[in-house]
Amino acid sequence: MKITGVVECWNGSVLVGRFHNDVLYSGYDLSAKCISGDAASVVNGMYIQFRNGAPSEPTISLDRTPAFYSSLVDPEGCVRVKSLALPSYSATSADYESNRVQFVAQTSSTSFAGAAVQDGVSQFYTVALAAIPDIDDPSKDVLFSAAPIYAGGVFAPQLKMANAQLTFVWKVTFAV
Repeated sequence: MKITGVVECWNGSVLVGRFHNDVLYSGYDLSAKCISGDAASVVNGMYIQFRNGAPSEPTISLDRTPAFYSSLVDPEGCVRVKSLALPSYSATSADYESNRVQFVAQTSSTSFAGAAVQDGVSQFYTVALAAIPDIDDPSKDVLFSAAPIYAGGVFAPQLKMANAQLTFVWKVTFAV
């Protein structure tokens, strides 16, 4: 079985980024735990990293954990958000080429770790799909996958605009 993902980044009704993600080592553990019925392993949120200033293009290691985000310090920061709704499931073919789960989440004006989110200053530049079993206890979180934000194959940090949030639509495909 192959697990792949495509992430879309929307600013209002404008698509500002579309990119692939890497499933992290912990993402495969989450998949196995979900199949076993472990309720704490349900993927239902995202970590979205920002920098107050221009970020450099990052390299995301496959062993990234929530501790990476928790340890961010000014001018780096992140928001930790739950999905806007339950994930949706679709199967588009009888030969199991496109079984897909879709997640949707938005940035927040409240920082989880590191620097404060600032309109016109903060630039969001990486996103991670996560299991967040308890919004009040980040020590239980596990990351599924992560990626830098790209548009047209080019690293594309997204500026936090006043009175607006970015929306991320994450499509995870399971195929033979």
